Amino acid sequence: MGEYKYQHYVPQTYLNSWVDDNNQLYLYDSKTNCLIKACKPSNILGEKNLYTKTVNELLACTDEDIKNIFECLKDYNIYINNEKLENEQEYARQYFDFDNWIIKGKDGRLVSKKKLKNTIEQIRILTIEKNWKMYEDGWNELLKALREGIDKGNLTIKEIKCLKDFIICQQWRTKDNIDNYKQIIDLILCVLKDNLKDDDEKILGEYARCYFLKKLEEFQNGNKENHILKERKALDKLHIVFYKSTGNESFITSDKPVFIIDDNDSFMKGKMNGLYFPITPKLLCAMYRGETNKYTVTDMPENTVRLINNLIRTKSKEFYISNRII
Repeated sequence: MGEYKYQHYVPQTYLNSWVDDNNQLYLYDSKTNCLIKACKPSNILGEKNLYTKTVNELLACTDEDIKNIFECLKDYNIYINNEKLENEQEYARQYFDFDNWIIKGKDGRLVSKKKLKNTIEQIRILTIEKNWKMYEDGWNELLKALREGIDKGNLTIKEIKCLKDFIICQQWRTKDNIDNYKQIIDLILCVLKDNLKDDDEKILGEYARCYFLKKLEEFQNGNKENHILKERKALDKLHIVFYKSTGNESFITSDKPVFIIDDNDSFMKGKMNGLYFPITPKLLCAMYRGETNKYTVTDMPENTVRLINNLIRTKSKEFYISNRII
């Protein structure tokens, strides 16, 4: 379990492109533009148990998850309000009232709940974190193919597809999406907003986290109704442009590497509205309306690179990353 405790919402394998000759990259505060530290990718842009499901995220858990969480109760009889709970699903529905459970062994004797509760709360469901590996493990090979294909002009449809897969999962795996989901929930409940109490806000936050986990796992499992999967299909209708940075300028990246430029940004009078993703300090991917399954490669002038980097800073959540001291 320790291997997945600190979980990156921007993969190390992606960030490695920004390390310098000393195997360090440079982490900046987006609000102050101050250098926070020079460091390795292994200990930034992650959070403990971000994708981990526990008994505290039962709304996000599958039937199999719930079975695993309550496995330790299989040899006991559980009662609440003099009624026996018959299965793991009932345990899950009533877990909020665990302190009022009566737990008995097969011999009818009362069992201490403290140890069992500790066992239940130590269970970690790591399927989401582990399933990111199918995207992360292929990044280095894909990056090599992208560089060679762009230089030779022979990128394949398969390589473009894999890039789009990586981009869409990166876009939705960042932790700020929990806040985005919470805002959606808040809008749905706007009629009640003035009457919400502190406990209600906490519940909304917990629900948003569960929704975040549930939608990520649906996407990973290929659920056709999943909104992330639908957005992935929408990318197939876009034309890809690969921009190479020129001169001494390099692209930065951030804690939200995938970002959108729209009319609200007043950038290039809307001529460059689209979805963007820095691939390396010298290569940026953009997607626009246009001919599908095709791509264009072009140089980006230094002044435009600087403008793009400014947008990357602006659209980041907390941090941006450079391959050198700025």
